[in-house]
Amino acid sequence: MKDDAVIKDNEAVYLLNEQTYLHLRENLAGVGYEVFDKNSPLPVEEGQIPREALGNTQRRIETARAYYLAEHQDEPVGKIQNVAVTTLEKFRSGVRKRRNLAPRSLPDNDVRFIDPQYNELFRVPDGGVVQMTYPDGHQRSEVVEYLGAYHMRIGSSVQHICEFAERMARSHAIVEPEPLTQQDYRAWNLEYDYYLTVQAADNGSWEYALYQGDCCLLERGKIDAPELMIEEVRDEIMYTHNLRNKDCIPLTQEEFTQKLAGRNEIQSYRMKQFQQSGHDCYLVMQLQQDADPVLRFAAMRYLNKQNIAPSIENYEILYRGNLPEGKRSVPQAELLEQLPELSGCMFLPGDQPLLRRETVEAMTALFCREQPSPAEWQKETEREIFRLGAVAENDPAPLVGSPVLFGSSFFPELLALPENKGGNVLLKKYPAQVRTVCIADSAELLDADTPEVLQQLEALARQKS
Repeated sequence: MKDDAVIKDNEAVYLLNEQTYLHLRENLAGVGYEVFDKNSPLPVEEGQIPREALGNTQRRIETARAYYLAEHQDEPVGKIQNVAVTTLEKFRSGVRKRRNLAPRSLPDNDVRFIDPQYNELFRVPDGGVVQMTYPDGHQRSEVVEYLGAYHMRIGSSVQHICEFAERMARSHAIVEPEPLTQQDYRAWNLEYDYYLTVQAADNGSWEYALYQGDCCLLERGKIDAPELMIEEVRDEIMYTHNLRNKDCIPLTQEEFTQKLAGRNEIQSYRMKQFQQSGHDCYLVMQLQQDADPVLRFAAMRYLNKQNIAPSIENYEILYRGNLPEGKRSVPQAELLEQLPELSGCMFLPGDQPLLRRETVEAMTALFCREQPSPAEWQKETEREIFRLGAVAENDPAPLVGSPVLFGSSFFPELLALPENKGGNVLLKKYPAQVRTVCIADSAELLDADTPEVLQQLEALARQKS
């Protein structure tokens, strides 16, 4: 295997069928490889995959792995596991030579897995994934992070490597580097908070769907990376969505289908409760995530021009509640002012994905501290409207946006707003009473009016996280 002029840090070792180690390392000519039988110190094969065969991909190691497997189809591989490069130090390999001649070219943050007697079982690279299989067949996969020679972060917990070994021994669990499979479809429960499905598309890309823990669809997407195994696609999706430390519990396609069917039953039950209720109640609903993007962001005026009426089949129920006792017969236009316990109301659009909960809570807390009492409403200058803003870079006037918080003294005028007019009418009518609450990050004010802008804001959110 060529070791001269190596591209730093771009190499990997894979255990194939628990019998053979495949070492791939990028160099200027492409990717060199060497193969070892697990029980023999001598290489059984060496070679070079030319750069022309790799194309322009940035994932050259994964592409080289796919190339090698395609060239060796007479030796079917059913199990592939990513292990640490330093695993090959005990073989007569290029890794062993580098340990003596260029030790700094080798990683020093591989994570060791041992048995309770401190016998080493295997190593995985920092950021690798291990799989635990329990006697009842239950499995889970967790990301491993190097914290020192004797400590690691596995999933979301920090453990001593011997402590972890003893825990696995007590539970009779089998721990191994997570196998990379060549399946076309897989589903996972991500620590009960999310569900993720990944399946191969016809053009060689991968399609995925991310769901909340209640099986509400959050996002659909596509990754154009035919060289990746399906588990690596999952890891990339989890990384970009800041879910990397979530445990992955595999589900069969039938198990996940049952989860979705259960959610549909819950939706039907909530609607039946609403329809058969013997008193006035309300539903909080949202448009389904897989609805037509053109309709998701369309204004009601556009829908009216297109003769499109909102259909309840396109919405899902988030919550059903009863109207307060004594208010059920109050006309809707009078309900707001008939609730004296309300000190204010906030206009909070749903199209600001970067707006943080902490910002809304801080704005509300400031309002509650400084809102005048009803006795002071007669003083026009005592009334204030709070709106969110941010300091502009080259302008003394701040950037302003939503949310906007009105005290209950403004309720009568809010109820009398002209048709198709919003709270901006009062902002213009009472400019001296508008108080801007400035935040440091102006990105929280950005709204997503089109699918394209939403994608840009999602990318910005991933950068921030």
